[in-house]
Amino acid sequence: MTDRNAVVVGGGFGGLAATLAMRQVDIDPVVIERKAAQPATSHGSGGGLTLWSNAIAALASLGLEEQIIAGGSILKRFDNRTANGRSLARWRIDQMSDRLGWPSVNVQWEVLHRILSDAVGADPVRQGTCLGYRDQGDAVSVRLEDGGEVRGDLLVGADGLRSAIRTTLLGDVPPRYAGYDVLRAVVPFEHPDAPPGLFVQVWGTGSRFGYYQVGAGRTYWFAVVNAEDDAQQPRLDHRQFLEERMKGWAGPVRELIRATPEIDISRLRIYDRDPITTWGSGRVTLLGDAAHPMTFNVGQGACQAIEDAVELGKALLDSTDTPAALRGYEAARSVRTSTLVRRARRIGTLAQWESPAACAVRNTVLSVALRSVGRRQHEQSITAA
Repeated sequence: MTDRNAVVVGGGFGGLAATLAMRQVDIDPVVIERKAAQPATSHGSGGGLTLWSNAIAALASLGLEEQIIAGGSILKRFDNRTANGRSLARWRIDQMSDRLGWPSVNVQWEVLHRILSDAVGADPVRQGTCLGYRDQGDAVSVRLEDGGEVRGDLLVGADGLRSAIRTTLLGDVPPRYAGYDVLRAVVPFEHPDAPPGLFVQVWGTGSRFGYYQVGAGRTYWFAVVNAEDDAQQPRLDHRQFLEERMKGWAGPVRELIRATPEIDISRLRIYDRDPITTWGSGRVTLLGDAAHPMTFNVGQGACQAIEDAVELGKALLDSTDTPAALRGYEAARSVRTSTLVRRARRIGTLAQWESPAACAVRNTVLSVALRSVGRRQHEQSITAA
C-alpha cells in the first residue's frame, strides 16, 4: 500500500468508479467535474442502460452490486424482432446470468450515477473545466479554466468523448459520426408486451426501436434513426416525427411514443473513434469514452468504463511504480475494448440499412446468426474481464 494521490478528470460512471477503486488501494483521488446541477454522464441525463453481468461483477468488487440490483430491474430475456412483429431471435439472459454468476440489470442513468456519487461523497469532487495537463516527471499538474491547478501523483482522463486529457496527449482529432441519432426517454408505462425482465429490440429499415423496464413501472425506450452529420432537429416535434417514422410497427412502439411528453424526449448524436494503442504516457492514462468511445450497439460503453476502473485499481495495487502500473492497465484493457468498438460499429452499420430488399435479406441472415454466433459473442462480451 502507498500514500499516493490522484487527479480524476470527469465525474461520470468511469471516473467515479475509478475513484472508488483507487481508494481501495490507498490512493486518494480528487475528481474534477465540469457539471454542477445534473448527473455527470457522458451522454447526459434522461436515459437507461443495461449493466450486463460483467459490469455487475465489477461493481460487486466495489461493494455496490446490491444497491444496483435494488435500484433497477433484472433482465431475463432479450428479444430481437422485425417491425412487423416477427421474431428474429430470443436469448435467455437469465440462463447466461446463471452460468456467469452475476445478473444483468436494467437501470436509469440517474440511479447509477447517484449510487456511485453517494459512495464517493461530495468532499473529493471539485467543479471545474480542465484545459489540459503537464506531466512534470514526479507529478502531474492539471490546468483549470478558472486559472487553478491541481497536482497529483497520477492523472486519469475519464472526461468522455471529447476529452481534454486525450487532446493534450494525442492531439485534437474529431470523433467519427456514426450516421444515426438516438431519440430516447424514460416514461411511466406498463404493457403486456413490456413486462419487467424483457428487453425488446425491433429492426426496421433505417430505424430501430428498443424498450425495457428500468424499475418501478418505468420504461426506457430508444429510437435509432439515420441522419446526416450536419442535420438539424426535425421540423416536426420528436413525437410526431417518430410516430410517422414508425407507423404500422408492431407491439407497443407507438403507444410508448404517445405516452411520452415531448419535453421528456432527448436526441443524442452517436459517435465513436477508431481503436488506439496509446492510452497514456508517464503518469497519465485514459479511461472509458476518453480511451475507447464505442457506439451503443453492444451495450458495453458504460460497462467497459466500469471494468476499466476496477482493472486500474488492480494494476495500481500490484505495482508502486506508477507509470509501469498504468502501462500494465492499458495493455490489459486494449484488446478487449478494441474488439467491442469494432463489433459495435459493424452491428450499427448493418442495423441501419435503408433498402427494404437488403433489410429482408439481413433479417433472414440475422434469424440464424443471432441464435448461434451472435449469442456466443454476446455471452463472451458480458463475461467478467
